[in-house]
Amino acid sequence: MKYCLASALFASATALPMAGRELVQIIPEGREQLNTFLQLPDFGRDDFETLTAEKILVHTTKDHRAALDKAGFKYSPAADPAADFATLSNYTYASGNQDWGSYCGYDCMTSRLQDISSTCGYPMRSIGQTTDGRDIWVMTIGSGEPKVLMAANIHGDETTGGQLLQRWMWETCFEPSAEQSAVAQYAVEYLPMLNPDGFERNRRGNGAGFLGQDLNRDFPQPGGSDSTAGRQPETVAYMNYVTSIPSLKVSLMYHGGAVVANYPYDNCYTNIPGQSPCGGNNRPPAVTAEDAWAQEMALAYTWPVGTRCLYEDCIVNGADWYQITGSLQDYNYFHKNIMDITLEVSGTKRPSGSQLPSFYAENYQAIYNYIETGNKF
Repeated sequence: MKYCLASALFASATALPMAGRELVQIIPEGREQLNTFLQLPDFGRDDFETLTAEKILVHTTKDHRAALDKAGFKYSPAADPAADFATLSNYTYASGNQDWGSYCGYDCMTSRLQDISSTCGYPMRSIGQTTDGRDIWVMTIGSGEPKVLMAANIHGDETTGGQLLQRWMWETCFEPSAEQSAVAQYAVEYLPMLNPDGFERNRRGNGAGFLGQDLNRDFPQPGGSDSTAGRQPETVAYMNYVTSIPSLKVSLMYHGGAVVANYPYDNCYTNIPGQSPCGGNNRPPAVTAEDAWAQEMALAYTWPVGTRCLYEDCIVNGADWYQITGSLQDYNYFHKNIMDITLEVSGTKRPSGSQLPSFYAENYQAIYNYIETGNKF
């Protein structure tokens, strides 16, 4: 009974932010129509469940649907694809052969990381605690000063990336491939679940209140103060963590709901001394002073040939997609000089566990390439 009640509460918490909205499906008639949709100012990243060249699932209000009608889009009601809470955390870790087709939730992940650490000697530590008191775990694989940070699950309902990192870390310890052995010569930081409270609730935000806070709107903006005052505990933990490792040069944060590598800046900031990211007309793209480096790192995440990304070349400037403030990406770049890429890794935010092995196969080489490229700087 307790389990069913908890599941119901989590499902309600997940649904409430979209209360009063209708989930609709749009089948783009081609790349041109997809591009037209992406240019509509009415929608933001929070509205989507799926955003691909083949299908769009978006939460809409009456005004949203009027905008779609005006733009000539055909749409139909859709069922919410959100996975049942139980399926997102249904695996109990044990040493030995792993079921990579099942999600490994917070407790499972903690046991998996502890096994990796005790077997292979990789340091594992907590960088702080969440709203609900869960430890936020990081692990260092390799020796020396780390230049690369691979992180995931800043949004609790975007579940794929953290599972990819868990498998990569486990294999590096127990069944290393040539690529994994090669990058293990570097010190690489791994943070597979920044927002475990959100993951365990199957919702975007953290554990604050009934709806949670979006951690990717909680970081200091470029041009402003780098203070941790008034921020969420997960944000503070992350800020203190990257500050403690000045050797970091590049990082990545996995997201889901689309397939594209998003690079800084995420906004046409007007308060950065000596910089006008969007130029004289203050229109995107919002380029940094090191735009070539930003694009190089975005392109370093190499999906298989033929992958149908949201944008051509599989990369996009953040503000050119749509503008937000408080992003981890822009905080890292401006305040810490870390080139951070927002990596949208799956067309659906919460795919079924059975799809995880194919996602890993598709992203395996990209993970290797990103770490290798990051260690050149």
